[in-house]
Amino acid sequence: MVSVNHEMDNTFSSTAESAGGDVSVHNEIGTTQYKLSDDPRARLMYYIYTVSRILNIEGLDPTLDRFRRFHEFESVKDKTVETLLDVANEFRPRLLVGICIFVNNEVCRKAGYSTLTLPKLPDVSHEFHIDDNYVRLPTFGRIRVTKVLVVKKSWLRYTFAVPFSTLERGMKNFYREEEEEEEEKMQIALEIIQEQEKQRKSRFCNIL
Repeated sequence: MVSVNHEMDNTFSSTAESAGGDVSVHNEIGTTQYKLSDDPRARLMYYIYTVSRILNIEGLDPTLDRFRRFHEFESVKDKTVETLLDVANEFRPRLLVGICIFVNNEVCRKAGYSTLTLPKLPDVSHEFHIDDNYVRLPTFGRIRVTKVLVVKKSWLRYTFAVPFSTLERGMKNFYREEEEEEEEKMQIALEIIQEQEKQRKSRFCNIL
């Protein structure tokens, strides 16, 4: 079993799995505490934030950087949610689990956290049977793996699976409502045209 005495970055407490929790965001200036909202946008953006830090790809893409700012989730509205889903899909667990993300409830439980960030040292690679040194992402190509993220299964559900599904359903409803509104506008326009035509014919008959 890997010792949890490695230098690690524990940024998500186990108490935050089912409700918004305090998240510690580390930067060059210091540490800022944010409250992670239970909003699905915030949760999915936090997943993006966490994974992008593991892969050291901060600052490579403006769109990615926007969706890393999970505390600004309220700015993600309407069709921007679709872009958020596209970005999140680039980092979906299916692409990363077994390479830089590892689900191990026992290790996390012993450490007292829902996630552990560990440097990809030989004993870590041996413990988690890591054979790949690179992860391949659709947009970013081959990214060298220097750290691994050990998570509880519930953390992946809370930050990716559930919010992704929720937002995806919301976008389907959004487009359905847009289509219904467009159809309603077309129907109103058609009725106006028909009424105008009716009035034109009536005036023509009166002239005769």
